[in-house]
Amino acid sequence: MQDGERKTHKLSSVSKANVEKSREAAREIQQRKPASRGGSTRCRSRLVTIVQCRLRDQIKQDNTARLQNASGREEPHLSTVRRWYAEFDRGRVSLRDEIREVRPSTAITEDNVATVRQFI
Repeated sequence: MQDGERKTHKLSSVSKANVEKSREAAREIQQRKPASRGGSTRCRSRLVTIVQCRLRDQIKQDNTARLQNASGREEPHLSTVRRWYAEFDRGRVSLRDEIREVRPSTAITEDNVATVRQFI
């Protein structure tokens, strides 16, 4: 490759659609009003960084360092960044927790209560 030349990749129609979807997600995130809590703003910053990295198609190792710098003191672990990439590749556009439809299970049952009372 000579100076000034850029390496270009041919994108399939699916890849082009994903790139456009990523760009739309980045625009939407940047236009959102910052949340009053610091955690949500930090989460938004991380997501914007992921979107920007994916659009630039950089090496994941470089992107991991970039995400850790964007996070400040609370650097995410490498496995966390990999999980974010996997979720982003599956089409997720937010790092917030998913809404859960089912109430969390509980360990309090009549049998457990009776067993504990026997020990007391």
